[in-house]
Amino acid sequence: MNNMLLNPGCAPAQVVSINDAVNDFSTIQLYNSNGSEINKECLEYSYSLDGVNWSCWLSYNDAGKILFEIESDYFTKIKVNDAIGKITIDNIDTENYSTSLFTCFDFTQLSKVTNNLYNPYQNIGNALGLYQSLSDMVTNIVGLPIYYIKLKPNQNSKDITFKEYTLYDVDSIKQIKLVVKDGKILLIKKSGCRQIRWSRREYRRYFPATDP
Repeated sequence: MNNMLLNPGCAPAQVVSINDAVNDFSTIQLYNSNGSEINKECLEYSYSLDGVNWSCWLSYNDAGKILFEIESDYFTKIKVNDAIGKITIDNIDTENYSTSLFTCFDFTQLSKVTNNLYNPYQNIGNALGLYQSLSDMVTNIVGLPIYYIKLKPNQNSKDITFKEYTLYDVDSIKQIKLVVKDGKILLIKKSGCRQIRWSRREYRRYFPATDP
């Protein structure tokens, strides 16, 4: 939390960034430094589905009309003209937020400007973030669930002649999503394969529905 200490009544507009994604922005309640609730209809809201690309500022009622149709969780920023005392989400105090002064200009960027040359890569971070979010979304929807198994060599199976290990132990396993072209998996036959040693406890841990 990085709250700005300002006197009530003469506080400039500041932006409160909620770091936790929520599915109902109306559960977020702001309190001023006197402990009084800040009227939500006096606030302006901005939301983001990926934490990178943000909407324009909306009134409480307009934001409610849009966010009511969104089923997934989203991030929220709130513009307020008051000193923040505390913030609650679902009537539970939270400190997982940050504040900054609201400005229409990025003075940090302006101070670094030495010429008027056009920079095509200035906002490429937003495009890359959006691309990654769309890629992850497609992978979660159409990806094939597979198990990624991390192995570690068994020191007792060291082959001194060929300088390799003939036996590997399972170190960890994780389920991931795999996207393949045209939904077809190319099978490659190999002349040999490594041996993986499973203990009965490990097998039941990763594949509880089956038993070796």
